[in-house]
Formats: sequence, C-alpha cells, structure tokens
Amino acid sequence: MAEYEVRDVVCDYGVYEDGELKFILNSRRIALQIVELLKEDERIHRELNRIKDYQPYLDCPKHTRKPKERGGEK
Repeated sequence: MAEYEVRDVVCDYGVYEDGELKFILNSRRIALQIVELLKEDERIHRELNRIKDYQPYLDCPKHTRKPKERGGEK
C-alpha cells in the first residue's frame, strides 16, 4: 500500500506518494482532499481485486486460459 502525505513545498503544498512528489497545489485543503481520494481509490482497488483463485489463473500460460462461461451462450 502506498503512503500518501501533504508537505510544504516553497510557498505551496506537495502531495507525496512513497516520498516522491506527485503534485504541487496552492491549496492545502485541496491537497488533503486529493490524498484522501488516492487512499480511498487504493482501498477500493484492493477490495475489488480480492478474487479467489485469481492468481492461479494468471500463473497459467495465456494460451491455456479459458474464457469465463456466459449464461445462455455456447
């Protein structure tokens, strides 16, 4: 999980991801909102990717993967 934070940058505010500057904004309030959005986005991404047997599917060679069955189609 990435670490997000807001720090002072000269006379503005920087949004940092894992210690690396990503954005410079002139509003601390907006910088803090961006950090909250990035954290929420990462949390949602983690929850959506909790699929059982997903990794074994990716580990098999691409040409041997079978498409998921769809209802009513043959």
